[in-house]
Amino acid sequence: LIGLVLDFPFRWTITLIPVAMIPLFIFCLGCSILVGIATVYFRDMQYLLSVLLQLLYFATPILYPLEIIPEKYSRWLAFNPVVPELHLFQKLIYMGQIPSQQEWAIAWAVAILALVAGVAVLLLLEEDLVFRM
Repeated sequence: LIGLVLDFPFRWTITLIPVAMIPLFIFCLGCSILVGIATVYFRDMQYLLSVLLQLLYFATPILYPLEIIPEKYSRWLAFNPVVPELHLFQKLIYMGQIPSQQEWAIAWAVAILALVAGVAVLLLLEEDLVFRM
């Protein structure tokens, strides 16, 4: 709706957004499992999480393109695991391009790594979690 009001040019690549949502969903699932486990062990995590999410929001190029970040700071974005996921959406919506196979592979690798880490920690601490809850 905002795009219609602002006369944003709609491109056919927008139809691929559901495909880009799959690795984002998997990434969020893995991170949610890890945050849930951390909350069981550290009760203050629920308060710290809002601060961490706000920091992550400003450290992630959501509303601005990657290209406007100076070179000396752009290498730090490589440590932000959300960047590959959101870069897919920026390519599809703003640039009207299909992401390259390498960009898809990086996004999927980060997503699967987050899910594997979350499930591995859950399986490792499964029995102890029951007693701490």
